[in-house]
Formats: sequence, C-alpha cells, structure tokens
Amino acid sequence: MEQAKERAETLCAPGSGTVRRLGGASYAIDFFDEENGDVVSPIGGVVTHIGDGGNRISICSHSGTAVSVGVGVIRPGRQNTAEGCHFYVQEGEAVNTGQRLMHAQLSRIRRSGGSPECVMTVDGAPGVWQTVGGGAVRAGVTPLLRIGGEPNKQEMR
Repeated sequence: MEQAKERAETLCAPGSGTVRRLGGASYAIDFFDEENGDVVSPIGGVVTHIGDGGNRISICSHSGTAVSVGVGVIRPGRQNTAEGCHFYVQEGEAVNTGQRLMHAQLSRIRRSGGSPECVMTVDGAPGVWQTVGGGAVRAGVTPLLRIGGEPNKQEMR
C-alpha cells in the first residue's frame, strides 16, 4: 500500500463546464461557454501524441498515468476533422497541470457534426480510482479524479 501512496496523483478538469462520468475512467465535460472550448492539461507530464484527426491529445504523467483529452466527439457517419481546433503544444513537450493544450471553436465543431464537449479518458494508472470532484468544474482548478492512495467508499476500479 505504501507504493500506491507514492504514486498517488490528482487529475484536474481539462475544461470548464458540467462533468459527467461516461463509465470506467472516462468523463465528459459540457462546456459552460458555447464558444470557448479551452482545454488544459489535467496532469503534469509529457505530450505523447496529437491525434491524426487534430482534436485529441495524449499525455503520460511522470508516474506512468496515460491521459487522453479531446474535443468534438464525432457522431456515427461523420468524418473526424481538425476544423476548429488549435494546439498550443507539440508531441514530446513537457506540460504542467492547468497548462493550455488547445482551443476548440465549438460552433465550428458542432457545424461539422462533432459534439461540442471535452472527453477525458485515463489509462495505465496503478491503484485505486476515486472521484474527488463533480458537477460544475473549472479547467485546471477543480480536482476531478484521484489515482492511487488508499481506497474509500467512492472506489471506482
């Protein structure tokens, strides 16, 4: 259990809005502002991949937690497109929690058939998953998920 404490990490909300759990370790944030799709890093680490579609970014934390954050989930029958997304980081770059990763023009994403929400998926994390926040969240400020540490009633393996 001592090893889990050492590797405990807290992930902050990558966008400002209302959060909902999609299942497992996936969360969606419906942005408060209909136009401002600013996305920040939920954890410190290194950018490992910027998706070919231009709307998703992956980060690996210093303890090995892999996090993927994207905007504009594509509905069935539509093509994924980078239209409306601008990145402020590149692959291989070190990032801090709360650092701006990308900006998405939500109205353009909506017009191209995407869903104007931020989706975060976590993979490769050791230990226990605990929700430490929910409801209304602020990008880079509100704790959303804690990985590792000691289990409690909210354990979400």
